[in-house]
Amino acid sequence: MENNKNTNPAQEGYGFEEHVAKESSFIFGLNAGNVRLTKFSFTKTGGKDGAAVDAMDIMFTIEGNERGYRKFPITKAFAKDDTGTQIEVTDPQHPNFIAAKRELSSVLVHIVGCFVEKSEIQAALAVQIQSFEHFAGILSSLLPKGFEEIPLDGFGQWQWSIGGEAKVTYLEFPKNMKHGRWLNKAIAPKDKWEKQAKLNASTSEVALRYVDADGIVHPFSRNGWYMESNFATQQKEASSAGASAMQGGASEGGDW
Repeated sequence: MENNKNTNPAQEGYGFEEHVAKESSFIFGLNAGNVRLTKFSFTKTGGKDGAAVDAMDIMFTIEGNERGYRKFPITKAFAKDDTGTQIEVTDPQHPNFIAAKRELSSVLVHIVGCFVEKSEIQAALAVQIQSFEHFAGILSSLLPKGFEEIPLDGFGQWQWSIGGEAKVTYLEFPKNMKHGRWLNKAIAPKDKWEKQAKLNASTSEVALRYVDADGIVHPFSRNGWYMESNFATQQKEASSAGASAMQGGASEGGDW
């Protein structure tokens, strides 16, 4: 009788594997149509490990990979005293404290504005805002049902400086609106979005933009100052300077 024993070696879940480096789905500049807003709600446990801290709990995904964007109510701001020294201010009536609140408001309104008309947001906020929780609740209530499935375009930038024990800076969504739009309901291009970078652009001149085959220019653009700044180039510690570069910023393209 023929022996039908399996001559293959027992694998027990082990076997030949080869490491393949995973390419990041998040890139510098335009991330077209692969961004989703999956969470936008107020929480009272927004601190580390669920500590009792008020926050706007915001979560994005980029091709399914989660990226947190939590925002906290303004409790302090910074200003310069008569000697030019930076000081902390906690007076809600201080101009810098008020400016910080406005800056935070503009970011949250920017996000909601990808789903809701500006006039609707203005009308909803035309009340006496009682607290950060009240403000956050109004914005959250404006989001349409199924907002989590709506494709968005997002703009990724490098962190300004290396933080903590990190050796390099990483890509993130901008923390404020100082350098232009960074989130938009996805815009379908004719063919595809082509990146155009103008080398040696002046400080205020457009140095980065995206254009489709019909010449339509995407709302995301950045000026010459930005493209020469840390936001457009990954920072590395000296010991890691020889490491392979990740997605770059200002080195691509030419005049248009």
